[in-house]
Amino acid sequence: MISINFSADVRRVARDLKYIKNITVPEVFANAANKALAGVRTKTVRELSAAKSINQKGIRQRTKIKKAFLRNGKQSLTAEFKIGYDRMPVAVTGTPVQTRKGTRVGRRSIVGAFIAPRGKKRVGVWLRAPGAGRLPIIEQKIDLEPEARMFSKRNMDTHASDLFMKEWRRILSYKLKKARV
Repeated sequence: MISINFSADVRRVARDLKYIKNITVPEVFANAANKALAGVRTKTVRELSAAKSINQKGIRQRTKIKKAFLRNGKQSLTAEFKIGYDRMPVAVTGTPVQTRKGTRVGRRSIVGAFIAPRGKKRVGVWLRAPGAGRLPIIEQKIDLEPEARMFSKRNMDTHASDLFMKEWRRILSYKLKKARV
């Protein structure tokens, strides 16, 4: 699990904009940080999906954004983006289809595998342990670790600050125009 934070001391900017009563700088910061992390999440999910040939929904379910907020006097000016690196079941990548040779899931073909229920709502793709009889069976999973770490770190280093500044300017100019009217 990787966690990346946006946090800042917004007192200096608030002091510069104190003549405008309607603008709350922490609110602008929170909105910009949340939008920037949403953009980073989208870009990371797209890149990882293309690299691993997994549908984006399955990867997006493994990410979490903790948003910065302002509510009823409470404020948290920290926004976090987390992505889980644990292994992902093959059945999540698409609909498994049983074939004569094994199982096909999306673009993957697993020779000797079979489809079996995994709990009440999900199915899994299973493979017998080599050299064993009927049991044990092992669920087939995909490792996300090296690519997910690389894409998320690269996007946070390059894309996040640019996106944050773009959103900061956009939201602040909107608030300033709204305050003048």
